[in-house]
Amino acid sequence: MGHNNLTVNNQAPTINSKIDFTNVYPSILIGRNHSQAYSSNPSSPSLSAGSALYVYDTAPINTITGATITSNSGWVSGVTLPSGTYVMSMLFSFVFTASGSIRYGFKTGGNWEGSIGGCGGLQNVYLNGSGVSVNIKAFTSATSYAFNVFSSSNVDTVSNQGNIPSEQSYILIEQVVQ
Repeated sequence: MGHNNLTVNNQAPTINSKIDFTNVYPSILIGRNHSQAYSSNPSSPSLSAGSALYVYDTAPINTITGATITSNSGWVSGVTLPSGTYVMSMLFSFVFTASGSIRYGFKTGGNWEGSIGGCGGLQNVYLNGSGVSVNIKAFTSATSYAFNVFSSSNVDTVSNQGNIPSEQSYILIEQVVQ
């Protein structure tokens, strides 16, 4: 038998040859297919350019030592990461009133960081995020990131978004361990 003959990032397999990859890299995972209406957010969000975006998760996973998650009633709007190197990605899905799109990304202070992701759709038809915002950053001090709308067109109202944003959006941040 090969039990305990192999390790991945110091993680040995179980007796059934399974490896717990959630502990391989320190990470943050926000949004895991929760059903919560976007309009239930107590921050009264908007979906216009420059607005904050929120991911619903009442128990986000955070295994990055020193990282904090900014949340209000389960609606997460940002993270603060300690010094280090990170791969950060986000994906959002929304409902549209007509052919439209929304573009989004990570923002620190007044600066957009990394690529701008986006999704598009038609009236009464939504599409999963067709673009993931990806950001690879190394910094020497703690840095706060917010999730923001870069631009939007024909995005339906917050009250008409239903559960789509909470069911199909996520933030994943992995710390690069050297």
